[in-house]
Amino acid sequence: MRLFAVFNALLILLIVVGGCQTAVVDQTAFTPVLLQGEEVYQLNCQRCHHPQGQGYRRLFPNLASNQIVTGHDPIPMIQVVKNGRGAMPSFDEALTDEEIAAVLTYIRNSWGNEAEPISPQQVRNLGESEG
Repeated sequence: MRLFAVFNALLILLIVVGGCQTAVVDQTAFTPVLLQGEEVYQLNCQRCHHPQGQGYRRLFPNLASNQIVTGHDPIPMIQVVKNGRGAMPSFDEALTDEEIAAVLTYIRNSWGNEAEPISPQQVRNLGESEG
């Protein structure tokens, strides 16, 4: 009887833990976007956030394993890139919606991060709702 209870407890634990895992993102579907995003990152972001996304403590945030970066809602990231924040300048005039979407998709899927891609339409929609 005790063995049965232990088995049931382990089974429940496996079901709960299995349900808590994050979805694995298939990056092969958006490889061209990742390549474009990497180029945009190298030209515009890595000076402050470093090539590996570790940033500078207390000045430019770490992008690797950052919950804002990998969060389900990409709006905070889009807002920061478009409007700037703190020491970060606005890139709304410097980058197209496609470039912003590509670089954010790259950041959300680099250095151990795994998150859904951001589309140019999501970037455009935010600009329209703020305008």
